[in-house]
Amino acid sequence: MTKYEGSCDCGDVKVTAEISDPSGGIICHCGECKLRYGPYNAVFAVPEDDYKVVSGKDSLKSWSYTGASGNPVPCSFCSNCGVNMFRKEATLPGLTVVIASTLKEGWESGKLRPTQSLLTSRALPWISEVGTFKNL
Repeated sequence: MTKYEGSCDCGDVKVTAEISDPSGGIICHCGECKLRYGPYNAVFAVPEDDYKVVSGKDSLKSWSYTGASGNPVPCSFCSNCGVNMFRKEATLPGLTVVIASTLKEGWESGKLRPTQSLLTSRALPWISEVGTFKNL
């Protein structure tokens, strides 16, 4: 198990996540993720006890949307900068769905990475056509 530190963009909400498989990230192609994050979103599902908000709890706000299961999906975000931090899904009891990019060092260094896709039938049709980008 490796502990990764993270935060929202403004740094007010700080978190830690203990992740046993750094290549266990999931790319989600659902409509909700596309609306909030772009063409897809990368997440890690970690046991609730392995994800901790270490500071800035007072800055966290929550809201819910109705997931594909028909159940509400509570999402928590920083009220200062608006960054979505994590969500809880009834279909994943005992787990916290962590937005991978909030675990900045691990995510940006490539230590954490996705190796699975979820809801690929809802992926934008051009996703598989995107190749290596040129540096501009």
